[in-house]
Amino acid sequence: MLVIRAEDRPENYTEQIRHFNPTHLLYIHATLSGYVPGETHLLTLEEHKTTNLHESPLTTFDH
Repeated sequence: MLVIRAEDRPENYTEQIRHFNPTHLLYIHATLSGYVPGETHLLTLEEHKTTNLHESPLTTFDH
């Protein structure tokens, strides 16, 4: 398992993540979303593409 605390720039860790070559990627991000504070949601990569959760889309990690 590789854990990275990327703060607000996960795109700075793409090389390290690709080198680790994970089979799965769990991305935890706090955002203003209109949900109840503390509520969690699991988004697919396709769902993430339709929302603006971060300056860098998760597709940055898609290989």
